[in-house]
Amino acid sequence: MDRTSIEAWRSLRNPEFMLRDADELIDGQYINQPELRPIADALLAWAAATEGVEIQMRKGYVSLHSPRRKFAQVTRTTNTAVDVALRLDTLHILARALDQNT
Repeated sequence: MDRTSIEAWRSLRNPEFMLRDADELIDGQYINQPELRPIADALLAWAAATEGVEIQMRKGYVSLHSPRRKFAQVTRTTNTAVDVALRLDTLHILARALDQNT
């Protein structure tokens, strides 16, 4: 294997975004649309305060997990919108979590 192939393989095995911390990932998602950041921050604050909810940061979105599965995804989809996708079969988990925080 030549040097270029080895470096390409390493970058696939350990992409740069996998080495970033959570703050860097969320900052990167909203760097060009800071006015949308408070929406994501509010959702993440709720998730962090809710028992049994795990936050997993990704390069382009944030996923929220219950102990069993992913139940929501927060994505900045356009320059003016943040989408929140919910699993319909897990709405009872979300309802229970909302009751805990009220």
